[in-house]
Amino acid sequence: VNSGTANITLKSSNGRSISVGSDAGQFRISSDELELLTAQNLYIGDGSTGSIIVDGISSANSANITDTVQLNATAEGMSVTFENAASSFNTLEVVADDQIAVEVDLSTTVGSLSLKADNDGVADVNDNILITSGVTLTAKEDLVLEAELGDIQGGVLNLSSGNDTFIKDSLTTTALDIHADDDLVADGATGGVFNLIAGATIDTG
Repeated sequence: VNSGTANITLKSSNGRSISVGSDAGQFRISSDELELLTAQNLYIGDGSTGSIIVDGISSANSANITDTVQLNATAEGMSVTFENAASSFNTLEVVADDQIAVEVDLSTTVGSLSLKADNDGVADVNDNILITSGVTLTAKEDLVLEAELGDIQGGVLNLSSGNDTFIKDSLTTTALDIHADDDLVADGATGGVFNLIAGATIDTG
């Protein structure tokens, strides 16, 4: 499917789960199928779909989406999980009503990497970003981590960005390595200033 400079939207109905590169979901998009899609932006999921699982999407699999892949699991209580094998996209935006779980390395090769859990700001089961110990998040441009009512949790955590790193909620980790070529920003400020928004903390135990 080639939409040229237009966008492609893939979604399920009635809360059915979606898998990308995995056979775990009820609506399945294999890595080979993803590679056959050409578009400016690709939107996967919406407010009516179930949780999304991503497994082993290579930069070659996602290269034909020239701008942003958006994973959207914003129906009540739904989550997004990256599992089993590392994934890479040109630019990636992930939005979930509940949790975003990153169990493997995740990266972008052209633009920003944005993870936003608890999109609606209403209490669910977890409402957090949960990052498995030893995982590396790498953004070619900005790296954005946000969990409205929850927090950001990781063991040994590696964060790398070509521009700014935005930590918008409290971060708990046993060890933290942050590399940002420009600014490390926690409240949207610029100019090389590192601030935490009111009530947010970084705790390395």
